Amino acid sequence: ATTEIYTLSLHDALPICFNAFLNRARASIDGALPARFAYRLLVEFQASAGVRSPATVSLREAVARWSPSPWAITAGEFKTPFTREYLIPVPQLEMADLAVAVDSIAPRYDVGVMGEVAAGLHANLYIGVFNGEGANAIANRDSVAIVVARVTTRPLPQLALGGSYSHDSPDSLRWGVDGVVTQSGAMVRAEYLTRHVRGRDTNRDDWGWYVMEGLRVLPRVQLYARQEDF
Repeated sequence: ATTEIYTLSLHDALPICFNAFLNRARASIDGALPARFAYRLLVEFQASAGVRSPATVSLREAVARWSPSPWAITAGEFKTPFTREYLIPVPQLEMADLAVAVDSIAPRYDVGVMGEVAAGLHANLYIGVFNGEGANAIANRDSVAIVVARVTTRPLPQLALGGSYSHDSPDSLRWGVDGVVTQSGAMVRAEYLTRHVRGRDTNRDDWGWYVMEGLRVLPRVQLYARQEDF
């Protein structure tokens, strides 16, 4: 088993500079088991946000995974497979926060089971069934599970495309499309997401997008810019 401490992302470092305390730290334990099984536990230590919001320790992931390649099955609490940016590990995010559309529309950590299959290096398909109540919730108050699916493909080495779909209930669904292009130290990533509720005018749907550009100007220096709307 290995232990990892995630404390070096920009989101974590800024509060140290301005407030002289650590805003958030994550610790994980993961390892391999016989018969192609693996496990992972991830907890988050979050600083106090004021008198009424004390410091907390919360479970983020508790996962058992079986991967007889090219198939894999994951069960427990983990990120639902929706949007490219949300699935990026926190220490690797380029910005301090997720794009507003991703933060507002994408389903978050949840309890469920997910299957995935890889077609070599060219495509991946993920389909999961989740509780729908969010992180650390075992009960299902409305007795409705949500289905989340995602497909990714890489038609060219420099181009990756993806699509996400979530069927929250008979009356609600979300979907999104995304893509990223990388070449010679430059990167452009874009996503569009929307959520529709049956019976509600489509003009009132939640929707949003972002476009992020990155450029490596030195081996250890990268510049990023992001435009977005929600």
